[in-house]
Amino acid sequence: MKNESRDEAIERVKPLLADRELGAYNNWCSSQLPALAPSLNAKLFQLFVNGKSCEEIRRLNLNLTLGQIVHARIEGDWDRRRTEHLEHLLTQTTARIQQVTVETADFVADLLAVANREHGDKLRRYLQSGDPNDLGDFKIDNIPQLKQAIEVLQKLTGQERQSAIHLSGSVETRPAQQQPGPPTSEQAGKVLQLLVGKK
Repeated sequence: MKNESRDEAIERVKPLLADRELGAYNNWCSSQLPALAPSLNAKLFQLFVNGKSCEEIRRLNLNLTLGQIVHARIEGDWDRRRTEHLEHLLTQTTARIQQVTVETADFVADLLAVANREHGDKLRRYLQSGDPNDLGDFKIDNIPQLKQAIEVLQKLTGQERQSAIHLSGSVETRPAQQQPGPPTSEQAGKVLQLLVGKK
């Protein structure tokens, strides 16, 4: 940032630095190593903006010290610039997706309008005449095609959500009545007497 002292810059970035990065930066400050050229700073920033840490950038550039890279991060204001870059990308991408979605919906609507005009007249002519030659190939010949047409209609009209019926309650169970067993000899005798007419 402009008009910001080195101490202010380090204090601003300090919470974002790992202990090792902060130590490396302090070592660089007390060394005689030069700062990185602006062109190299810009190239390293491209790695940083793509999610690489200072340690990872160091491993890719063994001729540089970690302190030099952390200094480039502070001097180049990498953290603020990355945040702005990502916010810009997000805003731009969201707007682009909205634009493409609207354009695609418009295209599909035109496509459906063309299909309705081309095939709708055939269907209406067939409804009037009953002549299969008026219908052409645009027809339903089997159950899967009929099912598909019904599903399309349900989706277009918002009826595709099937509601489930839930039953609740309780069923009362009663103990089964005891079935009569075989007759006793006394009962069997009485039945025989009745059959032969004796009292």
